[in-house]
Amino acid sequence: IKNMNSHDIRKKFQTYFTNHGHTWEPSSSLVPKEDSSLLFTNAGMNQFKDCFLGLKPPPAEQVCSIQKCLRAGGKHNDLEEVGHSPYHHTFFEMIGFFSFGSYFKKQAIAYAMNFLTKELELSKKNLWVSVFKEDKESAEIWHKTQQIPLEKIFLLDEKDNFWRMGEIGPCGPCSEIYYYDGNKKNPEPEDMTEVWNLVFMEFNEDHSGRKTLPKPCIDTGMGLERLTAILQGKSNNYHTDLFKKIIESVEEASGIKYDFTNEVHQDENQTAFHVIADHCRAISFLICDGVLPGSEGASYVLRRILRRALFYSHKLKSNKNLLCIATEQVINLMSEIYPELNKEKALIDSIIKAESDLFTESLEIGKNILLQKMKNFPGKTVSDSTVWDLYSTYGFPPDLTCLIAKEKGFAVNEDFNPDRFKQEQTFVSHKHSFKSNLEWIQQCYNINFYKTEFTGYNKDKEESKIVQLPFIQTIDKSKEDVPSPHLLESIIIKKDHKGKQIITIKDQSSSGVPLSETVPNNNKYKLWLITNKTCFYPEGGGPIGDKGKIKTETGEAEVLDCQKIGDSIVHEIKILKGEIKQNQSCTMIVDKDHRRLITTSHSATHLLNQALREVLGKSVRQMGSLVKPGELRFDFSHPEPLNTNQLKEIEDKVTKQIKSEHSVSDATYPYEEAMKEGALSLMGENYEKKVRTIRMGKSFELCGGIHVKNTSDIGGFKIISETGVQSGVRRITAYTSDILTKWQQALEKQNKTLRKYLFSSDLKTSNRIDTTNPFIKWLIDKEKEIKSLKLTLKKGSKKPPLINPLKKNGTAKKQSENHLMTDEVELNLELRKYLKQPVPKHSEEKESIDLKPNFFISFFQKKEQELESLKKQQAQFSSSFNMEEIIKKAKPFQHRNIKGQLLSVALPVEDRKILAEIADQLKSNNPSVVIVLGQGDNQYPLVITVSKELQKYISAGEILKNTIAPFLDGKGGGQARFAQGTIKNKNLFPTLEDHLLKILNKTN
Repeated sequence: IKNMNSHDIRKKFQTYFTNHGHTWEPSSSLVPKEDSSLLFTNAGMNQFKDCFLGLKPPPAEQVCSIQKCLRAGGKHNDLEEVGHSPYHHTFFEMIGFFSFGSYFKKQAIAYAMNFLTKELELSKKNLWVSVFKEDKESAEIWHKTQQIPLEKIFLLDEKDNFWRMGEIGPCGPCSEIYYYDGNKKNPEPEDMTEVWNLVFMEFNEDHSGRKTLPKPCIDTGMGLERLTAILQGKSNNYHTDLFKKIIESVEEASGIKYDFTNEVHQDENQTAFHVIADHCRAISFLICDGVLPGSEGASYVLRRILRRALFYSHKLKSNKNLLCIATEQVINLMSEIYPELNKEKALIDSIIKAESDLFTESLEIGKNILLQKMKNFPGKTVSDSTVWDLYSTYGFPPDLTCLIAKEKGFAVNEDFNPDRFKQEQTFVSHKHSFKSNLEWIQQCYNINFYKTEFTGYNKDKEESKIVQLPFIQTIDKSKEDVPSPHLLESIIIKKDHKGKQIITIKDQSSSGVPLSETVPNNNKYKLWLITNKTCFYPEGGGPIGDKGKIKTETGEAEVLDCQKIGDSIVHEIKILKGEIKQNQSCTMIVDKDHRRLITTSHSATHLLNQALREVLGKSVRQMGSLVKPGELRFDFSHPEPLNTNQLKEIEDKVTKQIKSEHSVSDATYPYEEAMKEGALSLMGENYEKKVRTIRMGKSFELCGGIHVKNTSDIGGFKIISETGVQSGVRRITAYTSDILTKWQQALEKQNKTLRKYLFSSDLKTSNRIDTTNPFIKWLIDKEKEIKSLKLTLKKGSKKPPLINPLKKNGTAKKQSENHLMTDEVELNLELRKYLKQPVPKHSEEKESIDLKPNFFISFFQKKEQELESLKKQQAQFSSSFNMEEIIKKAKPFQHRNIKGQLLSVALPVEDRKILAEIADQLKSNNPSVVIVLGQGDNQYPLVITVSKELQKYISAGEILKNTIAPFLDGKGGGQARFAQGTIKNKNLFPTLEDHLLKILNKTN
């Protein structure tokens, strides 16, 4: 078959394998939801990892799929190769077929060869294979059943042809199929194109060694991009139909031609086309799967990809957003196969535009700073600190620093890798989390946790049985935590003769061993409990896990948290008394109040999601949520901040639904049916074939969580903040039920405290928030006085204008003692908004939410301190500053036949802005170079200005950086007209003028 397009290849693969008994499994998300060890889905087998580990049953014994994959972070990272290589990509599609104990090597090899040679009509003479050198069976199958000559079978070592899922776990030899149409008589694998990798998973490796699996499995993977290039007769993947139209759209927009006839060599423009064409695919699918640009994990990688693409977009055409044009073409090309792309088109576009604006701002700044710094780098090497400073301060991506450095012939320390650094930091902070600890125990012991039946939708009490007690003890808290795992038979809490608690554990391979003489759960160990069924809801979908107690005949435990690991529901516990044993019957009791408060927030989250879509449009998508008792945090896609009217409308809509007393109902549907009925789903989430739905009023969503019975049970809703999380994503935080009431009471109490502080007696206010508001009026008057003193310092006046202080009685209107609490809350929130300060959080630890110390008092005290400081400066300034006398001290110089005057002066002023204005004022009275030193503690602010006629020869920034800073032990910089910085050696300042005059009087 000649020139088969990529759509036909996909269809042929699906048809062939489904006709041969394989169940088609749609692609999972690019971000693994159940696997914390992976940043991205980087292979077709990722979605079946738990099946291979035996943690859950496979969807069928024989499966086929085309999986979206990304290799741009973590262990598998092809990002730096993309653009320079004709076949490396960040995003790609992995074709694969799998067997979970159904068939093995012979049948897998037959399926692969039949598909390649019969369905795709590739000539067998162009196909070569490799096998693990110890796998004689596979070599024999290739030779005898597929008639592959022995000279075309490479026997490779373990490094090349033995596959492992990880350090421990399933593993086995693999066999690769290569395509070669070159002229070498004895080609090697590196001369060929790797087409398909067949993994024969027949062993399991753990701490005790390698054992044969009871049911060997097959895992295969073939890159669609490489296969398409072979079938279209291309040696460059970017010349296939998967990329050609994308590149052509960039050609048209940029006005720069791409050479499709050149298969091997490429110039700088060709690289840019490749980067844009590849990266726009990765960007589109990542955003579609719920990843948004940010500073950590997957979000950080997306931002790197975006900025790398934007950098090359600028190289081709700086005044056009080529990425938006290319991404539109990606959606046109691939939305037939991945319809979710079309659904998220507006979001993808808005995020790219927002990131482009941010990047454009930082690009020129970062680039100029880097080029300037490179002038002074010894040994043509860019330092690590420079790479990090450009990234952390200006948002300039480290890989762009590398690109620019290489273009200019500079080297960058290869050991410095911000991406790896961030991942390692994230790993350290999370590696002993609830889930990662338990996953680690699973692998060490090669065990399955018991599948738990959840009964908590209609129950808060359950009779159950303890089936497993996973346990971890940390070895050395002074160093890095090293977990020591156990599966326990029992754990006992007793008191010794001194009243101290002694914990004794008995694991499945030992007698009772005293563990410690400290109280339980002192962070030296963690204990979990798994039962055959539970009424405790595990964290998921936003809501945190249930809390409560578990009682047995011999002991009692507190449930601190509840999580789902695979099909197991795992309870983190603290032993309160007695003994907890495996196989004991137990009574499980959920903390009703904790659950009730979570359900109010959870149901309010659904109503908020519906209200957002009604007010902002149906393009709004939920990007994440956190549901705690009485508090919710909801992230959603939207390109700009919400205004006051929008927030009020959203809040009113949610409140109306609460007051309407809608009953809340749940039902289970087939996924496709639920989608047709209009149920909302989460971006990038993997759903089962049957899904649970929740309906309340207008809201209809897929959800597995617990809710109130009636919307009136939510008991109130108040948005307390709306902020930006990252490009294109906003976050609303809100309170409900009891927490809302306590929070309102706390704000009311705080207002009373404020009034008492400001006016020495309670003062009732009107509910109109304007300048008559006593708090705002007080602050306005203080700001006026501060502004007046600053103006006095700038102009050198000896007497500040009089300010009328706010009288104790104030001007605010009085109102009834029985004022509404909501008025008090709004008053407090308006004050915070006026002061640009965050809304206070409630405290979960305290019964009442008493905010101490009062934030406004401390804020006002700072204002008063600022005022007092300015008064002191003004007093010192008025006695030392005389402009006419100071100007007389200017000293003449001649530079390049231009006559000028140098003036330096030290003043008792701390504010740099004031110093700058004084310097400009002095310069306007003829001095052409003015240096003003301010007041400080260990470091002293300094500014320098240069007149216009001298700026083409003398730069304020260069004088400060190259002359003043070394002379006075300082730092700083600026441009030709103005520069600022700080110095440490104030004592040498009087000698600075003579030092500078020698330099300024030079004529060359």
